[in-house]
Amino acid sequence: MYSLKDLERILHIKAQTLRNWEKRYNLICPSRTDQNCRCYTDEDLAHLHDITLLKNQGWKLCELAEKETNEIQSLAAEIRRSEEELANHIDGLLDALIHLDVDRMERQFNRLIREYTLDQLIRIVILPLLDQFNLLWLTGKVYLVHERVLGQLIKRKLYHACEELSKESHQQQHRVLLYSPDNDHKSYLLTIIQYLLLRSNHQVLSIGMQVTTDELLPVLSHHLADEVMVLLTHTFAYGDLDAWVNRLSESLKPYPLTVVLHPALRASLSPHPGVQIHQGMMPLMREHAASLA
Repeated sequence: MYSLKDLERILHIKAQTLRNWEKRYNLICPSRTDQNCRCYTDEDLAHLHDITLLKNQGWKLCELAEKETNEIQSLAAEIRRSEEELANHIDGLLDALIHLDVDRMERQFNRLIREYTLDQLIRIVILPLLDQFNLLWLTGKVYLVHERVLGQLIKRKLYHACEELSKESHQQQHRVLLYSPDNDHKSYLLTIIQYLLLRSNHQVLSIGMQVTTDELLPVLSHHLADEVMVLLTHTFAYGDLDAWVNRLSESLKPYPLTVVLHPALRASLSPHPGVQIHQGMMPLMREHAASLA
């Protein structure tokens, strides 16, 4: 048997959230001890694992509340099978990349594009693939040439979609000025961010990599943006990160600033007033999904 505190530790979900799932959605019905404390069985724990998995995949709790336990089990099992298949696809793409087999990478990507939407492909293939690539980079198994090949492939797959979405934009949309001060070989990351912003009904002015703060100011002086978003990669080389962000934020006032930190950038960033901070691409992905919900 498990206590509420046990579940909080195992599932990494706050106790108040679990109580809310119980009271508001009736997703779980724990028994009670003689002291009226909640206690949970192995079956309850497994059920909560399934609910958490489905929630992370975009299911709403109110939708799950309407389903029987066996339906939730079936849905979760299907996702786990899909995740195993996707892991195999990612391993195959990495193997092709390590051997610089561009044709094989193209074939695998094209097959995945037929099976998934581009949004799904970014979330379940491209971002996990980049995480794995970063690990290989740290162990010295891939080099700059591998990143250039991967980056060019990603940009080719997203370029047409960005062009089509840009055609659909209109003047009333929130305008984001997107750039990075870092090396050009990370430009494929800007392309991913540009796509996510366009899909979230933003106008995007992407001015590329290796852009200095001084180069931003003329653009902003023409009121061409409502917000500035900067990508910082592991090639960041401008001294203390907090001090740099503080100077940038001051220079850009009154424009709000969003900072996207590449996962391989091994630096923490303190909260800054008026600055939104995303650690990696996945928070952007979640924000994008929420805006389309």
